Amino acid sequence: MTFTDPRTLIQDFATEVGMGAVEFSPENSAAFSAGEVALEMRYDLEGPHILIVSPIAKVPRESKSAVFSKLLELNYGATLAASGSVGYDADEELLMYVNYISLVGLESASFGKFVHRCVDAIEHWHAIAKASASGRKN
Repeated sequence: MTFTDPRTLIQDFATEVGMGAVEFSPENSAAFSAGEVALEMRYDLEGPHILIVSPIAKVPRESKSAVFSKLLELNYGATLAASGSVGYDADEELLMYVNYISLVGLESASFGKFVHRCVDAIEHWHAIAKASASGRKN
């Protein structure tokens, strides 16, 4: 199985959005931020995908079950629509967004569109989290 070098795809995306050179960590990840959105792209040099991870909101463990119930309901719809998923990091008390894309046959333009869709989803989850925190319906 052959696939595109993930570093090339990530660098091409960064160049497309005007971010310049990307610094990759020793753990094979790159971090990006713009406005309220912070995301990390992780990859395995021998693996067939890139993982995108982003913190959405701080959610204390003792939050009311209604908040988690609504988030799970919305997450179910997002997963069915193939726009990523959210999960809860109990150690950090963070709601996290995650999505991944296969590197097999992936071209830079398709990867860029995927990342833009992820950022749109992350921004939407931020809005949902803010609305939930304030008691508004979204």
